[in-house]
Amino acid sequence: AEGWAAAGRGLCAPRGLRFSLDCPASRPCALFRSELDRAVLNLLDNAVKHTPEGTAIRIRARADGPWVRLEVADNGPGISKAEQSRIFDMFHSAAIKNGDGRRGMGLGLALCRSIVQAHGGSIEVFDNTPHGAVFSMTLPRETEEFTLPA
Repeated sequence: AEGWAAAGRGLCAPRGLRFSLDCPASRPCALFRSELDRAVLNLLDNAVKHTPEGTAIRIRARADGPWVRLEVADNGPGISKAEQSRIFDMFHSAAIKNGDGRRGMGLGLALCRSIVQAHGGSIEVFDNTPHGAVFSMTLPRETEEFTLPA
């Protein structure tokens, strides 16, 4: 979790974004140093690209029975229903432009889905308009790289 905090602060500060990590020390997130970490950092990077200056990004992890749920929430433009059905497809570039005005290549979210599924989990997106989008990963608590005790 310390790695996520450092990455979050490093990505958010230059854009004037607030960052919060809700993964208490008493419930450690031992995800850093793994492929799953790559998925989390990709979601964080995407959130930074689409979130207006002065707003916030949040990472939250929690145990839920035999599962771990991890969310990356932003205050960007949100994801339309039409985009939600294709956003994890390889080479699908959402109609939302990055902060620099360019569209992505459509690889990052496809990679996230591939990594999460390879670890027995799932990933989905929820539009949280007018408060952005929430990307939610659900993984088995038994996943070796991801431990979050109850």
